[in-house]
Amino acid sequence: MDLPTKNRVSIKTVIGQHLALRYLADKLFDYIDSLKNTDIIIDFNGVHTTSRSFMQQFLYRLQKSDIHITCINEAENIKKMRDIVTTPKEKPVIVNPAPERVMNLSSLVFQNDDTIFMSREGREMPSPLLLESPRL
Repeated sequence: MDLPTKNRVSIKTVIGQHLALRYLADKLFDYIDSLKNTDIIIDFNGVHTTSRSFMQQFLYRLQKSDIHITCINEAENIKKMRDIVTTPKEKPVIVNPAPERVMNLSSLVFQNDDTIFMSREGREMPSPLLLESPRL
């Protein structure tokens, strides 16, 4: 089946063969929007690489577009990057092996000229460093 060429947009022609930056995805969609067509074919023929940031912006703009867009001739590495961006990954849980050594500095307060750290809850906390208390 031959696809019509009047609505075909070649990414290689509009942007180039290496898709690296988010603004290039915006440039592509700004160009597509200027065509005022409601049915567009984006042709990836000749595109060799894409970055994660380009693909994220490309997919974001694709989702927000009111135009019916079909992508063709995506190389395997382009498809893989699309999969990487669209497949949610489970983030590792980082466990602190010694939670008693963790100190939230934003919850510390000083009292007068004392050099003892006090938590907002009023508990005395050992100071890893001797610091001068702020002058009020």
